[in-house]
Amino acid sequence: MPIYRFIAQSKFSDPRAEIYLSDARALGFNDLQRITCQDLYFVEGQLSQEFSQQLALKLLTDPVTQSITWAELPAVPTTLEPDTVMVEVALRPGVTDPVAEQIVRASRELGLNGITRAATGMRFLIQGADQATAEKLAKRLLANNVIHQWTIGEITPSFPEETASSGVVEVIPVRGLN
Repeated sequence: MPIYRFIAQSKFSDPRAEIYLSDARALGFNDLQRITCQDLYFVEGQLSQEFSQQLALKLLTDPVTQSITWAELPAVPTTLEPDTVMVEVALRPGVTDPVAEQIVRASRELGLNGITRAATGMRFLIQGADQATAEKLAKRLLANNVIHQWTIGEITPSFPEETASSGVVEVIPVRGLN
């Protein structure tokens, strides 16, 4: 089944970016010039161009304040400005992604059937950093290694695995344990 990557970005100054830059400088990353934040949405399903546009404009963005692009994966790699490193962060497999769950639910309510699964993430474009600096920044600020996976460049999305209950109840006696 095809997977699509939607990238949403603020048309104006994004307060998240200013906060990340301020926090990075507080951690000693003083050479950074700018951090740009973008929201990532990964959608698995049969999507036409018209369906993708409706999904993007009705559900994934506020068209007044955000712009969005999308492409089917694998897509042409993103071209970066010189002296810029891209870090993408997403939830680890098994971590609940309530936004992704709501994308699937809301798309069905809007009559946009065809989406089977979704996942979310963030993209950071770090200007004024080399790869080693971006890796340190990702470990210390951009990702929580307990719940996030991250990579320099474009991340491979991970979708939650659907599991069914076996119906078996296991009883564990705790009385008498020390």
